[in-house]
Amino acid sequence: PWDAVELYLLGTAMGVIYHQRGIHPLHAACVVRDKDNAAIALTGDSGEGKTTLAYAMTRRGYGLLTDDVAPLTGVDSGFVVHREKSVFKIWQQTAEHFSLPTKGLQSINNRDSKYYLSAEETSLASYPLKALVVLVTDDESLEPRLEPVPRLQALAYIRQHTYRNFLIPKLCGEAEFLARSMSLLNAIDVWRLVRPRSLNPVSYTHLTLPTIY
Repeated sequence: PWDAVELYLLGTAMGVIYHQRGIHPLHAACVVRDKDNAAIALTGDSGEGKTTLAYAMTRRGYGLLTDDVAPLTGVDSGFVVHREKSVFKIWQQTAEHFSLPTKGLQSINNRDSKYYLSAEETSLASYPLKALVVLVTDDESLEPRLEPVPRLQALAYIRQHTYRNFLIPKLCGEAEFLARSMSLLNAIDVWRLVRPRSLNPVSYTHLTLPTIY
């Protein structure tokens, strides 16, 4: 089906092109507020809630830059993240939580429980990346906590959450990738948002990001 072809072209195939051209593809959802003129990338393992948190932030005034793959390019002042297709890929559970009707939404590659949801476009096509926030589940934590990540661990996170990282040695080389990752690490802050999987979203209301913005 064409939907499956489109999903592959905008996913793995685009990831190959990014790696070939020296564009750093983070596996992340990115949000931005125009008044801050800076983007935040939300990353984490599959199922950690990148899209859900990004969608929740758009309901509080943020704009969506990317939902899945965040292409980064270096500039004199750091790195910018470029806007991709302004659409969320949401699970049925997320839709139900936010009381979003799924009737009429296009399912993703004939899946019954995941849908495309259009998002408003940001005013600019690219924004400087200010911070990377890694989502981590810890069911022993009673409340969410936001903590800075040590540099060595942050470097490992960048590698771990680079889109299709198995392509790195084949398409750009380990030395080039390490140099690019170090430049990225020097340009942004890396944080870890730790919370239990069963966390009620109300518990997020007291969290602020004063050191990111």
